[in-house]
Amino acid sequence: MKRLVFAAILLGGTLAACDQAAEESDEPETITAADIPPSETSTAGTYQVTLADGTKGTSTLAEDGRYVDRFGGQTEEGNWAEVDGKTCFDPDEGGAITRCYVLGETAADGTFVATPDTGDPVTVKKVS
Repeated sequence: MKRLVFAAILLGGTLAACDQAAEESDEPETITAADIPPSETSTAGTYQVTLADGTKGTSTLAEDGRYVDRFGGQTEEGNWAEVDGKTCFDPDEGGAITRCYVLGETAADGTFVATPDTGDPVTVKKVS
């Protein structure tokens, strides 16, 4: 099944820094649903997301840290949060990979580019 791509979101808000010193490791950090607390930002809303191939969908972010993505009749739900300056989405679907995006500056037309750790950037615009 084609992976749903999220995109969107949040122009502000970061999680409080951890008081404990992080251990250095050559292994990449793995983020799980338990690691993503509800977002404390005011970026909740619905966003139109345009994929690199022109496909459009929506991503709705709730204030309680939940999200729903809708693309071409497919729906994905999960948790979202700001983690280390990135907006991350952790799908409920077992085995699905957490996706994190760096958000670009907002253009005059209200759009911004969200660049994932892997894959193509997406264009995002808040619609409500």
